[in-house]
Amino acid sequence: MRRLWIGRFVVGALIVILTGLTIGYAFEAYNDSDTVLTEDRLIEGDYIKAANRILNKGKITGDFIVAASHELSHEGIVEGDLIGAAAESKIAGLVKGDIRLAATNISIEGEINRNASMLANRIVQYKDSIIEGSIHAFSSHLDIRGYIGGDVSGANKSITISGTVKGNIYVYTTHLIITEDAQIEGNLIYVSDTEQSINPNQVKGSIEHRYPSNTSRRDFTKQLQRSMRMVSIFSRMILTLSYLIAGVLITLAFKKPYERAVAILQERPWHSIGLGAAVLICTPIVAIIVMITVIGIPFGLIALALYGILLYIAQIPVGIWLGSRILRGEKSLVLWFIVGTLILEAVKLLPYLGWLPLFCALTLGMGATLLMLRG
Repeated sequence: MRRLWIGRFVVGALIVILTGLTIGYAFEAYNDSDTVLTEDRLIEGDYIKAANRILNKGKITGDFIVAASHELSHEGIVEGDLIGAAAESKIAGLVKGDIRLAATNISIEGEINRNASMLANRIVQYKDSIIEGSIHAFSSHLDIRGYIGGDVSGANKSITISGTVKGNIYVYTTHLIITEDAQIEGNLIYVSDTEQSINPNQVKGSIEHRYPSNTSRRDFTKQLQRSMRMVSIFSRMILTLSYLIAGVLITLAFKKPYERAVAILQERPWHSIGLGAAVLICTPIVAIIVMITVIGIPFGLIALALYGILLYIAQIPVGIWLGSRILRGEKSLVLWFIVGTLILEAVKLLPYLGWLPLFCALTLGMGATLLMLRG
């Protein structure tokens, strides 16, 4: 009996360790150190990628949807929209659609045929660059040196305009500079605590300064909420896609164990809920208590690390089980996992109740995984 339990413990430990390595491999495979699309590369349709650094010099006939942990650089042609998140973003090529970017720093050096929505610490549109539509910018500093064919709106702590704006400007700011080289052909409306020194010769339309009011604050809040919602949706898409990739690799690596986990969910759901709830709630509490004693710090850290891995993989058996209930004619664990996981992600979007399916999935999945390891 003792040898049996030792064997089960060793097998369980190996599965957890290999699962952690598989997760790491999945993210490493998904986040290549560098992804480069060369000048002769043609992508038919949409291109979706997450990587450390992404450089596009080729041509994409659809949308370009990317996430880069360091740098996103576009020097080629995108015939659709460019949607991206990165630490540093540089758009030096042609985008025939809209751009929607979230980054620490954004530089626009190329041509955008439609609108630009940007959220960053610093946004610079360089001289000779062209945005034919309007821009919606939220940043600490916005620097417009090129050409904008539409309107400028948003909230920026400081704004410097030395380029050409064909439309109107409506911004929230604390510091506004319009240089002698600037040309504003529409109206300028800015909301600020202090009136700025603006040369009326640089603005063909009217100039209006408004002090912040409850109405203007509500308008600002609505614009900020829209921008943050856009970033949230894009981030959720990337996280879901990366989870699907990691889950597929894990399912393929541990096909038999996950078949047992699905059988456990089918035959003993209440056992899974009870055990999963206990582990979900008690593990971090116990780990923190153990870490209070100096000698228990390594054990607490190890427990929290294993707990994190268990949290990550907990939804996999639930996704497989849910997919098997829907696709009864199919026998593919991978297909079951993808369909079930997408349904779970959709249900999580329910207002006010989104936490409930997440909690149920975690408790069921944790319990089933531990019972699977126990044998």
